[in-house]
Amino acid sequence: MRRIAVLFLVLGFFCIGFSNQLNSVIPTMDAESVTVTLIFKDNVTDYNIQSNPSRTIYSLAMNGVSGRDMNLPLRMGPVEGLWTRQDPKRLSVNVALLIPAIDDPEVTIMENVVTLRFFRSNINVNIEKFTTYGMTLSTAMTYLFSEEMLDLSYIISPSVRNEQVVVGFSLAMPEDILRNILTSLGDRVAYSYLTDGTFYLGSPEEVQDLVNAFWKTYIGVDFNIEGETVSEQIERLRKTLPVNSYIEYLPNEASLMVFGDLQTHMSLSAALTKNTVTKEYSVPWEITNVDVEPLTAYYELARSLNSLLFSESLTIVSIPEFNKLIFSGNDSQVTALYEYLDLYRLYLTSEDLDSSRTRVTLTLPDNFFLIEDVLKLVSASGSGLPDDGTLVGAIFGILQSYAVYEELSVDRTFEPIGKVTFELPNYLVPVLERIADSFSAISEDVSYLMVNYHLTIEESIVAQVERITGSIIEPLGERKGYIVKGAKSSIETAEYLLSLFTGITFDDYDSTYLELKTNDSYEEVSSFLGTFFAAQGLVESEYTIQQIADRLVFMYGPSGIMGRAINELEQHERQIYRVTRESILEISPEIYSSGLGDLLETILVENETADFIASAGLLVIRAYPERLSEIEGIIEERIPRITEMVESRMASQETRLSLQIRAIPGWDIEKFRAYLSDFLGPRLFSDITLTTSGNGYIVIATESVLEAVSAEAEKLRGFENPSYRLETSIPSLSQFEVLLQRLGIAATIVPVENQFMIIGSRESVEEASRLVRQLSSGLPVQGDVSEAKLEYKYEFINLPYSEIQGISELLNKLSLSVEFVNTPTGVAVVATEDRLEDAMAVISSILSRIETIETGPKSYSVIDVELSLVGSLEEILTLLGYEIDLVETPVGIIGIGVETQLAKAKKIVEEILKKEPTTLPQEVDADSSYLIISSKPEIAIESLNSVINVFGFDLVITEIYDKIV
Repeated sequence: MRRIAVLFLVLGFFCIGFSNQLNSVIPTMDAESVTVTLIFKDNVTDYNIQSNPSRTIYSLAMNGVSGRDMNLPLRMGPVEGLWTRQDPKRLSVNVALLIPAIDDPEVTIMENVVTLRFFRSNINVNIEKFTTYGMTLSTAMTYLFSEEMLDLSYIISPSVRNEQVVVGFSLAMPEDILRNILTSLGDRVAYSYLTDGTFYLGSPEEVQDLVNAFWKTYIGVDFNIEGETVSEQIERLRKTLPVNSYIEYLPNEASLMVFGDLQTHMSLSAALTKNTVTKEYSVPWEITNVDVEPLTAYYELARSLNSLLFSESLTIVSIPEFNKLIFSGNDSQVTALYEYLDLYRLYLTSEDLDSSRTRVTLTLPDNFFLIEDVLKLVSASGSGLPDDGTLVGAIFGILQSYAVYEELSVDRTFEPIGKVTFELPNYLVPVLERIADSFSAISEDVSYLMVNYHLTIEESIVAQVERITGSIIEPLGERKGYIVKGAKSSIETAEYLLSLFTGITFDDYDSTYLELKTNDSYEEVSSFLGTFFAAQGLVESEYTIQQIADRLVFMYGPSGIMGRAINELEQHERQIYRVTRESILEISPEIYSSGLGDLLETILVENETADFIASAGLLVIRAYPERLSEIEGIIEERIPRITEMVESRMASQETRLSLQIRAIPGWDIEKFRAYLSDFLGPRLFSDITLTTSGNGYIVIATESVLEAVSAEAEKLRGFENPSYRLETSIPSLSQFEVLLQRLGIAATIVPVENQFMIIGSRESVEEASRLVRQLSSGLPVQGDVSEAKLEYKYEFINLPYSEIQGISELLNKLSLSVEFVNTPTGVAVVATEDRLEDAMAVISSILSRIETIETGPKSYSVIDVELSLVGSLEEILTLLGYEIDLVETPVGIIGIGVETQLAKAKKIVEEILKKEPTTLPQEVDADSSYLIISSKPEIAIESLNSVINVFGFDLVITEIYDKIV
């Protein structure tokens, strides 16, 4: 009994000595500084801050404060990392800087919140003045440490000064670029600061001989011990190192950041398994069937594969002088990239390929929607999935890179349930199988984790953890925690960092719901649980008891203690509550949206909930234990039937296919998209998906629409794709060009040394070349011969002559120049027979999407209107699409125009001149209408026009007497 009393006395002194504790750490960054916010349980009063001689490590010591030992790899601006260490009497917070502090950090204390603010260099590096591609380490350091940049002293060892630097950036501060360079070089270099602040960069051996402690980055690190998570392996490493060393894993870079003495680095080097390799790939010089240089083609393919399959983890360098590519990174990934490029070499250089068509059905990984969600995070930085954001689109794009001029298609009817069918040449089947293997490997590494945390985590914390780990963190709703998605190692590190930032160990926490049997029993249950938690040594911030409905109570706390609390509650107060349990099921989004969600809404009763996380395919159900088993049984029973219904419904729908269409010369994707919008019309165009791929476009649509789009693209390509022919002589070049213009032949003549090149569409080149031969054989330039050979024809179009300008410009761009002639009976299109046929096809496709213009004999009628109103009325009629001329005569105002339009226009004028305003808009046609409202003295036309301009309305207002039209 005396021993127990002494033990309690010691614990009491310990708790009194460390009554305050560090709860959470929140890092933030803006354009000027990096701020580290420390939140404690109680007010902080006794502290001091000091730095090492080089001003690269600052230590904040606080007496009477406790906290966990932790390492945080911040890598924000000038701040590299932060670590806390518990001493017998104090807690120290150490902040390591990448560059010496410009000014001492600002320290602000407000009650229980301490903030440390470290200033950035605030200098932007201009990419036009400085680019790291192809530079040596010496050249890069000379610029970054120059007077106009960091203005720091530095020493670089001769052993590393010629290391090649391959780091890209668009706009960054010098400290950010310095960090990227040091990380990219990995353990080939190490660095430290001398006591006077001089930066010393050299090989790890040289640096360790000069200084006691230094920074070193270990890249390509493998944590592959079975039975241990990455976090457990890192923690085990930490325990073997000196207490003041700093070590943290960056999963998105597969590297370790380490600061420590020689013993630290020697221990790590012996313990780590590294598999980073550097290999050369010799690009073949053989002639290939692609339009770009072989080295460029291989380089672009390697980059796209690195982005999609290897998360940009490989370094790829092109060396044009030796026609080689250099790959650095994980051994297995470099080997896989080699295999992809060897297949590419085979297809580009082989003359004996099996081009017969085949259909291959591919089963996507079970978690393909989760893979898409994770890879979309990479897409935001310019890599990852293609524009359509789907795994199938990515696979299709890779295949098209291997067969640029082949027409590939994919049946995506059953894509929502994980099955697609590719139609492709036989020689591409091995590539498809290799891609499937790669995504299968990715699917095994991509996972998710439910973080059970009842409070809201700061957005800045979530953003920093996502940046450090490359994972996705999404809230699940109030009191429902978070889901973390990404590679398994990233998820583990993200959970660890979230735990450090918030001060909560998620693995040890749990939540549940209690249903009270009476409305007035909450106080009794809350009092019992509060007393029990306090007896277990918990403070109020470490658990939650909250009434969220009349008879529903939410509980959150350490899982072991909470389990014991419920057991105690069952023994003493079970008659007043029931426990709600939780179950998580993996459900396809298509299955949930095809009836399962509606079924759950029907069968769930009060205090039972079902939340579906579509991006992860997870269904979270909360109910009483006995009901939970019943609901799971119903779901398991109905899923096969729903799957059968989905497959049946999809099979009955018109098949959606993907088709690769070669690019149209001179057209970008936006121009092609705008043309298709006009060509197909709004309804059909809304059903297609158009994305870029290689040197063309991928179109996803139904088969009939694909055929129409493909045919139209081929026709446009014929218009835009220029042909040429060489002629040895052309008599009187200037006169010949005038002759071509008079005959409507759109061709350009370019002298090339002692020859002439005729450039234009195939038809125009053939006509011009035939004319050259006629002239060379002695036929005169003017006369019946040439006229007989080029017969002109015409067709009328149903369009006013004033509206042909836009169509004329479009035809000129398509190399289909024609002449528009305004005749008494309408507008005629004049051209040679073949050109007229092509031009009318384009004109008809345009006119089919606008309403037919009314034509017919012109007439006149007297319109009873004052002369002062003629200008306003003419403007109104023109805007409404009526071509009516109002002419002043001695007998009054005469309206002249097409008889049918004149009658409608006269009716509109009479309506406007009535004394009574209209209450509803009067429709003129599908696109225009008018409204007459009463004018008031306090309403100015200028004020109304200002409102119209602000809201961007397509309206015109005119004042007529005491009314506004």
